[in-house]
Amino acid sequence: MRKAGKKDIKRIIEEGDIGVIHRLRGRKSNRKLLDSLKRRVLILYKKKYPDFAPTLANEKLEEIDGIKISTQTLRNWLIEEGLWKKTRKGKMMAVNMK
Repeated sequence: MRKAGKKDIKRIIEEGDIGVIHRLRGRKSNRKLLDSLKRRVLILYKKKYPDFAPTLANEKLEEIDGIKISTQTLRNWLIEEGLWKKTRKGKMMAVNMK
């Protein structure tokens, strides 16, 4: 049996089922973007780009505002805020904010 396997078995015996859970579970990711950046991006989107799809809005955020994030990150943030949603066919569409 490999060394790590022995450690795993020892931990399970000592701690029970909790010994199987990864030690970093529940901790914040080192790669997580700042909440202040998220707020800033969402405010800019609401003010300047409410009718834009995430891809075009992301391009404009980078060109005009100098903010570089992935399109998927922007899309996820917009979905969380209810500013973007999926249609029945799997396409995305803006939510009417009027």
